Amino acid sequence: KCTLDCGYTFTKNLDTKECVKCNSNCENCESNPNLCKSCRKGTYLHPFEKSCVGDHGCPQKFFQNSETRKCEDCGGKCEICEYDNPNKCLSCPE
Repeated sequence: KCTLDCGYTFTKNLDTKECVKCNSNCENCESNPNLCKSCRKGTYLHPFEKSCVGDHGCPQKFFQNSETRKCEDCGGKCEICEYDNPNKCLSCPE
């Protein structure tokens, strides 16, 4: 059966024209199984690497948002915020 859509946790390998399962932490992925679009519960989309990271895995100046499952910017209030709370500053902007 020919298909253009491989399904939610799969991506299409453009070379082999086969569906390939996304990385185990990815809920959905791009053309490469290791490039995540969204993450499974308990992991968070890294803003630069397009990978899913666990607790405390977000980069500095980002916090893990359990609702969106993304590492999100701490915002203007904090330079660096607590890993899971954008309103709890570890350091303030100068």
